Amino acid sequence: MKKIVLKFGGTSLMDTGRIQKAAEIVENVAADGYEILVVVSAMGHTTDQLLSMARDIEKNPNARELDALLSTGELVSAALMTVALQARGFSARSFTGAQAGLQTDSSFGSAAIERVDTARLLKYMHLGTIPVVAGFQGIDENGDVTTLGRGGSDATAIALAAAIDAERCDIYTDVDGVYSVDPRLSSYAYKLESISYKDMLLMARCGAKVLQARSVETAMKNKVQVRVRSTFAPTDAGTLVTAEAAQLNSFTGLAVDKSRCYLKISLDHLETCERSALRAYRHSRHSLKIRLERILHAAAIDFEFGRSIHDCAYEIGICVAETDLECALRLVRETVDGIPAELHHSSNFCCSSHSNGQMGLKCKCVTVEKQLTKLSIVGTQLSSSYELQVMQMLTKAGIPISMIYSQDRLLSIMIPAQSLERAIALTHQNYCPLKIAS
Repeated sequence: MKKIVLKFGGTSLMDTGRIQKAAEIVENVAADGYEILVVVSAMGHTTDQLLSMARDIEKNPNARELDALLSTGELVSAALMTVALQARGFSARSFTGAQAGLQTDSSFGSAAIERVDTARLLKYMHLGTIPVVAGFQGIDENGDVTTLGRGGSDATAIALAAAIDAERCDIYTDVDGVYSVDPRLSSYAYKLESISYKDMLLMARCGAKVLQARSVETAMKNKVQVRVRSTFAPTDAGTLVTAEAAQLNSFTGLAVDKSRCYLKISLDHLETCERSALRAYRHSRHSLKIRLERILHAAAIDFEFGRSIHDCAYEIGICVAETDLECALRLVRETVDGIPAELHHSSNFCCSSHSNGQMGLKCKCVTVEKQLTKLSIVGTQLSSSYELQVMQMLTKAGIPISMIYSQDRLLSIMIPAQSLERAIALTHQNYCPLKIAS
């Protein structure tokens, strides 16, 4: 018999009424002849509430105990969903992540699934019982409960779908699919019928909240087809995440990340045009960049290098999460000799001129810009000419660009937060004419 995994998010399980609605969806899917495995998130805002309670007691709770606490939210959902299915006449049984065979590493708060033992789940499924698995959690080699990070229930569902060789994994949430951009941010957003693993992964990494990036990686690695659909419109086909997706044009979508800021190292200009001096300068700049990259990676800081649209030869730009800013700035100060020790907390600040004799460079200043939003354009054929067009389009509209970063299928820009809505509209109008016209 064909198998399917159904995962229900927290908004789909907000109260007992919604839990019963989710159980009705399970019933309808069972009528289509599937063996079903259900994965559930915690109800509503339970995880946030539990985290807040812990921090009321201790600002920085012990990571092991925090995972033990946060994992209880999904246990409540699993038990209540099991009761709802049993009330509909199904044989159902709830499972913790450990009971479901999810073995993880010991990275409390962001554990990765290392292996899945599905023997127990499959035994019950073959007997006609629906396993209801608490998502977001597993167990490490020491027997300690671990959690998988925000969106971790998606990772649970997709890992289990791969392990039981399911035909598909359906993710039920409060939106009816993946959109070209978060529909709460723009009226130009439209739903995608399908999206490739690669593009979905890029959008997830760049701030789209539909699926956890790690879960998309698991789906891509194991070729698990994922369908994102709405609990409140269960007959809607939603969006299929798969290996290849049909597109009307080279544009797939936009991802928005409001949690980033821009750290720019400005270097003094050379006063000579001699080739040997230029080569030495470029070599020193490259060496400094490599050194910064190594140090930031070692500190587990999420960052990416970028450049401004002016004077990029004399700058090193770093896009970093605001939560990592103080640590990143400290490491930059230590790497580039002579940067003052004071940390200024204004939105924009400059450190005065100093030199780095070790690198043979002079660092003019280090600037931090906040109140920015990273807008990432995902799609095929994002050539240098496309990049230039986007820059010209935004500049013409009076939207300043603090940083730009590009790679295959991705173009990210950092712009003022107040310009986001207009930038989204311009991008859709210029690069999705077929959709807008329809």
